[in-house]
Amino acid sequence: MSIIDRAIPLVLVSVLLANVSIRAEEKTPFVLLRSIDAKDGKCRWVEFTPDGNAVATCGDRLVQAFDIGTGELIRQFRGNQLEVERFSFSPNGKYVASAGGDSTIHVWRVKTGDLVTVIRGHIDKIIGVRFSEDSKWLASTARQPIDSTIRIWECGTWKEVAQVGPPRERTNSMYVAFSPNSKQLAASGYQGTIRLFGFDGKSLTLQESRRHDRGEMVPHVVFSPEGRFFVTSGWDKTLRAWDSKTGRELWQARAPEHARCFEAAVFAPDGSTIYCVTRDETIQARESRTGKLIASFRHQGRDQIRGLAISTDGNQLATAGHRGRINLWRINARSSDK
Repeated sequence: MSIIDRAIPLVLVSVLLANVSIRAEEKTPFVLLRSIDAKDGKCRWVEFTPDGNAVATCGDRLVQAFDIGTGELIRQFRGNQLEVERFSFSPNGKYVASAGGDSTIHVWRVKTGDLVTVIRGHIDKIIGVRFSEDSKWLASTARQPIDSTIRIWECGTWKEVAQVGPPRERTNSMYVAFSPNSKQLAASGYQGTIRLFGFDGKSLTLQESRRHDRGEMVPHVVFSPEGRFFVTSGWDKTLRAWDSKTGRELWQARAPEHARCFEAAVFAPDGSTIYCVTRDETIQARESRTGKLIASFRHQGRDQIRGLAISTDGNQLATAGHRGRINLWRINARSSDK
């Protein structure tokens, strides 16, 4: 038997194994593409840059952006004197803002890394920041019991235009999100409290107030792309959708038995699918209209997830957690309900 004759079976086996591997990946709802070591202690949040070329995380006193193709560090945004709990990119790609444990919000230019301003006004640790979809406003929220306020700042002048205090139980909001038209603001927080405000550019007016069961923490809130409803992620192991006009609960989904809680959720750009993540690294895809489970995948990375983000093209997810690692995932699971 010639060398060529011996080689042919080996080539055929290699091709078959490759095809099996490809088919297995196609059936896996989320495929790990890359892990990036942030080298900055715990990762407290994660976001893709608006241009889709980089993924960023925050941790001890800084925000860092990494190339999604190579994993190389692109830029660091430094300035806060204590840990950075959350950060947000303006949708127009100009700014990135940090929520500092030193009671300040630092704003930098994304392209150059130059510091634009340091916003002062909160009197306790800031735990949430979020730009509006039109990039005109920046919302922030600070820790209880000393501050507990939600404040709105005008981008460009960086002056405070609106402020609202805590509900009667004096619980603060952990996370805030603007509706797509910037006319509403949803806030979620400790003790299961969810509040929906109207915003007219000058003031915040409470429209609805709801709660998750047992007063458990609600660390994240996100609006659907068309703004008809918003979804909250709870430590009571539920994901809930709420009508933006009435505050009525539209659907509720429960986390797997092994999961401790839901940490965050994001919508696909077309709004058909919502992706959510639990603290123990279980990623799920659900139909956004009903909450029905499409796919569930548990990664055995032994991490505690704090953040979830979706790329602008809707093809990748990013997760980040206490081990200081960003994981990038290719999305195979999508809703057929368009």
